[in-house]
Amino acid sequence: MTGGRTIEDTKAIVPYLDKAGISYVHVSAGVYRSFDAVIPSMYTPHAWIADLAASVKQVTNLPIITVGRYSDPRIAEEVLESGKADIVAFGRQSLADPDTPNKAREGRFDDLKTCLGCNHGCVGNLMQNIPGSCVLNPRTGNEFQYSEQAPKAKQPKNVMVVGAGPAGLSAAISAAQCGHKVSVFEKNRWAGGQFRLGAVPPAKGEMVNFINWQLNELKKLDVPVNFETEVNEALVEKENPEVIIAATGATPIIPKKIKGSDGSNVVTSLDVLSGKANTGANVVVIGGGSVGAETANHLASNLRCVTLVEMLDDIAMDEQIVPRWGLLADLKKNEVKILTSTTVKEIRENSVVLSGAFEGEVKADTIVISVGSLPNTAFADALKAKGRDVRIIGDAGKVGLVAKAIMDGFLLGRAL
Repeated sequence: MTGGRTIEDTKAIVPYLDKAGISYVHVSAGVYRSFDAVIPSMYTPHAWIADLAASVKQVTNLPIITVGRYSDPRIAEEVLESGKADIVAFGRQSLADPDTPNKAREGRFDDLKTCLGCNHGCVGNLMQNIPGSCVLNPRTGNEFQYSEQAPKAKQPKNVMVVGAGPAGLSAAISAAQCGHKVSVFEKNRWAGGQFRLGAVPPAKGEMVNFINWQLNELKKLDVPVNFETEVNEALVEKENPEVIIAATGATPIIPKKIKGSDGSNVVTSLDVLSGKANTGANVVVIGGGSVGAETANHLASNLRCVTLVEMLDDIAMDEQIVPRWGLLADLKKNEVKILTSTTVKEIRENSVVLSGAFEGEVKADTIVISVGSLPNTAFADALKAKGRDVRIIGDAGKVGLVAKAIMDGFLLGRAL
């Protein structure tokens, strides 16, 4: 903060503390107004203040502790080996995977569930005055409700999971741990669903680590994941599952009331992030929630001229405070033009007509729609009509954030 303490101030203070008899120095950063330094998000590099710890180490022989976006023990080990610090402190990583030190000691890095720096379950919950948790770890904060050892099913069932997004894979892991016979089917050639696509924009790449962790867990449990396999009635008859878990996700909304929304120059955020659609040089993104804002940031970082249009008076309000600050800073750096309190009147062949706080026409080669999604329930409804035992989870039940999807799967797998 302006007028705040600098590292040189700290180095001047530490010798006095050393003389007074302290045992070690823990070098962190930030105050509440610089919350992004206290609990940095994915927009902050790993081990980002290790050099501050190294600087303090120059003026004292006391043990030095460093902290700040450590989720991979191999990075922590490198910091220790380089002599910048004597101890590395893990905060949020211990919430994502409390067994991190043991797994690192044993070299089980594929078994690590690594913190994303999303700040949703931990800090986000606390700021809403509700118990802290971790979006990736359903047991964090619920240790007394859910035992570490999954309860074994009295009557193991044949379970078919349709959809390999976070919800479906979570359910598959949980059910298999309980002793059920589980198979996963995914129509795409990769796992992760929309969560995987969320890893495409700048700073979000670590999200795929969790999907890799889920797939690794299923491999250890001998659960087959069948890619490029669309489930139909014939496959259901062949597999004859006792329970079908429908984790079929959601489909982007196209606002048909906007004239021109059916044009060939109109695509969705998912089309862009999946690589299905290429855009022209000038892009208008309609919808300023976190998905739309991150898509705009992705395009602008790839040298597109981007305008982001939002009908509300601010953008990315569904994001937590610290990653939102990082996103807004990146949008500014990438020169995204943001138009709030503005609606789309018409989409034309080479432009978009806007009204509200901004009145006029904006040049656009491509228009990207990002105004939300609706659950995919047709498949589940059809199977239910035929008397099948179908359980719907994740976005297929209700569109929401990944924490709910993962928890849905975890609880369903244990309840079968």
